[in-house]
Amino acid sequence: MDIDVGAMLANPALLQAKINELKSLPLDPHSFPIQLKMEPEAHGQASVLAKNRRVDYPGQASDEGEQRRREMQEATIGLVQLNTIIDQYGVNQNHFIKPLQNNLVNMMFRVPDYPVTVGEHWQIPVVLSSLNTPFLADRAHRDNKVWIKSISNDPVAGRVAEIVYLLQEKISGKRQHFTTEPATPFEVSATYFAVGEYQIEGHKWLSYVGRLDTTVESFRTVSLIALAPVDASNRDPK
Repeated sequence: MDIDVGAMLANPALLQAKINELKSLPLDPHSFPIQLKMEPEAHGQASVLAKNRRVDYPGQASDEGEQRRREMQEATIGLVQLNTIIDQYGVNQNHFIKPLQNNLVNMMFRVPDYPVTVGEHWQIPVVLSSLNTPFLADRAHRDNKVWIKSISNDPVAGRVAEIVYLLQEKISGKRQHFTTEPATPFEVSATYFAVGEYQIEGHKWLSYVGRLDTTVESFRTVSLIALAPVDASNRDPK
């Protein structure tokens, strides 16, 4: 799914087309679905528990590979992916959860601690990409925009806010090698695009669809030395 943040922000028709495309994308049959449960706690806080849930397959596995994937999914049923406490603004209250888990909390629950209007952008503390020691960044760019696209009045749900998440990170540079080989150029990009319908009075999501895309581009040249075949009489019998 191609995402051009600048173009989508400047062109409402393009943004709506991408939202429609996002909502129409089929779910990956090899994904590991998660069931998320929230319970109210004292002082306006809430507990958040996310577990892998069972997948209902429409038929028999098509091959051995598909069967193995299904067995892997079955083996993870009930596995806890997230267990934490958040405050009234969706801020994680536990220091011990991993960065990827914290990303999930902020993508799903983080809201500003100040009033916002329709169309006003805010940011959420999410990190989609990072570099390890061998990589040196030359350039980096980051877009982090969340906003209420519209508020509608539903006869059953009441006021419903349509919230859009548009996050993109790009890094380019060189990867060092532990040899005399020249550094290798690389480019990394990560994009998170999501849209959800939030029931304002009910304080809950009615729907939430998101997609995370990552790309890595690297170029490396390998030189192979031509070797003459070894005569059979000189080969090691081992």
